[in-house]
Amino acid sequence: MGAPKVERFSSALVPLPAENVDTDQIVPARYLKVVVKSGLADALFHDWRFNEDGTKKTPPFVLDDPRYAGRSILVSGDNFGTGSSREHAPWALDAFGIKAIVSTSFADIFKNNALKNGILPIVVDAALHAELMETARSGDATPATVDLASATLTTPSGATVTFTIDPFAQKMLLAGLDELDFVRSKVGFGPKLCHDVHSHLSGINAVEFCRRVQPYQMFFIEDVLSPEQLDWYKQIRQNCTTPQAVGEVFSHPLEFVPLVTQRLIDFVRCRVSGIGGITPAKKLATLCEYHGVRTAFQEGGENDPINQLAAYHVDISHPAFGIQEENAFPPVAQEMLPGCAEIRGGYLYGSGKPGLGIDINEQLAAKHPIQPMTEGGHYRLDRTLDGAVVKP
Repeated sequence: MGAPKVERFSSALVPLPAENVDTDQIVPARYLKVVVKSGLADALFHDWRFNEDGTKKTPPFVLDDPRYAGRSILVSGDNFGTGSSREHAPWALDAFGIKAIVSTSFADIFKNNALKNGILPIVVDAALHAELMETARSGDATPATVDLASATLTTPSGATVTFTIDPFAQKMLLAGLDELDFVRSKVGFGPKLCHDVHSHLSGINAVEFCRRVQPYQMFFIEDVLSPEQLDWYKQIRQNCTTPQAVGEVFSHPLEFVPLVTQRLIDFVRCRVSGIGGITPAKKLATLCEYHGVRTAFQEGGENDPINQLAAYHVDISHPAFGIQEENAFPPVAQEMLPGCAEIRGGYLYGSGKPGLGIDINEQLAAKHPIQPMTEGGHYRLDRTLDGAVVKP
């Protein structure tokens, strides 16, 4: 798949003398349902270019002015790309053929999105910007040249100036790689890669993201959307085969039923302690077995050795086992709880002792009483100490 490869290109300039151009002006919100870049050229600055009946405005917007046809370097006013973080903005610019934008500043999120889509956001000082804008507005066909390797812009007047670009982004664009390309180029396709999105994407962006990462053979994408978004998970299934993992916010096995029975996910991600213990976890695993879904119990991070071993025992006793999150607990925890699972060569081993295989050193534990949870830096409790479910 990869990112667009950028090296050196030349073009005459296109003027856009407007400041604070926001992403809703670049691509109106009604086009955000599109999940592929193709066809977005007409969406670019649509409301500035077209009348309500779909005809082009008269006089034409600058991008439709015949004097500027085929040009790929846009000179815009200050603070270009402000507003929401929609990636459709650089998609539309790319679809139209814009390769670089020159301004005195850019919104940070837009700048990062632009670089990931092969569009160079070039910051120049006010004096040079005024010169370039005047040249562009005159219709001068003398080209400017952008050389990414040297991070230089040669102006139509012949002056050469350097611009700042993130070194990693520069390296990726010169090689035609994105971040996942880079990782796979270093480690190959042997290691299993996972990515936790924490439900931060909108539905349409989640579909596109999962479609685009399919070539990288991810082991799973976790929580690309909140688990209530069943219709969007259906859209993901219809558009790609990227495996999905969901469930860390669930506190009862029945909450998984729609996702599992409709085969919208590939892995259940929950804490054995969070859904009620070993018995509910085994019931959930059996539901998964019937529908071709696997377990990936989440007992790492802030969890404890007892919960980890509870998950371990469900894992080794059920055919729906997929993978187990691990956690290397500190020495004081291992001393306090003799019989902790051991991690050797990427595998988790129980102690082989009766029960969960773990005990408690009460004298040592008394020296380390439970501390109240503080605001920030911790997840909320799934259950109170008496086992009652805590709902948001």
